[in-house]
Amino acid sequence: MGKLLIYLPEINNKTALHFYSTGASWKLRDYSSGEENVILSNRDSNKSVEDILSEAKFKMKADGNRPVTDIEFWKGKIKKVNIHLKNEKLMEFERECSDPIDLAINNDLEALKDSLEKFDQSEKLNDISLKLIEDVFKIEKIGNYDFKNGIALARRIIEYLLTDLCDRNGLNNAGSVYENIDLLCRHEILPDKIKNYFHFIRKFGNIGVHNKSNYESDFNITDVIIVRMTTAYLLKWYFDKTVFL
Repeated sequence: MGKLLIYLPEINNKTALHFYSTGASWKLRDYSSGEENVILSNRDSNKSVEDILSEAKFKMKADGNRPVTDIEFWKGKIKKVNIHLKNEKLMEFERECSDPIDLAINNDLEALKDSLEKFDQSEKLNDISLKLIEDVFKIEKIGNYDFKNGIALARRIIEYLLTDLCDRNGLNNAGSVYENIDLLCRHEILPDKIKNYFHFIRKFGNIGVHNKSNYESDFNITDVIIVRMTTAYLLKWYFDKTVFL
């Protein structure tokens, strides 16, 4: 299929996206901010190439010779497509946020990201830190069309946090999420409130990760938002404990 510029309002209603596929593998990139940001791929979603193309409200072929790392080129192309979408009344606009809690989460995550990028003790900041924040943003984006996988992403985030906390404190990884929470509590690394938040994500995430399809229909976007809010809180606590010391 190669490279396309497409508009998928269910995934991002503010901009066209760069879509690249080879066989069953695919990635969606957002260049609108002036950065190459992979916002979704076949690894994060159970959607096929055909699903993505059928859901697109707009599609056009992209320059197959330009590498995906040519950010300025793709940013310019995306900008032109966005102008076309607006002129043709195809582009939907982001709904006004009626939920002050959801807006506060976004603001907190942006502030946390900004703090990390400016933090001068770079030896404490590993490469995955900013990706963790981007993954928290993705929880709701994925959850808008796939509740189960949105919540499963939250569980993968806390799995990393717990494993890293064990490593940082010289503890052997106990294996399961439950066991790692228990291990960190026994060594007084997790306060009670934080422990309960980790267990909350663990229990919700079990349904997504272990494919308990009989419970899947119970999920809705409210569940995804609550899970995202809790994950964001845990991430802030984690950075306060491991980076901003």
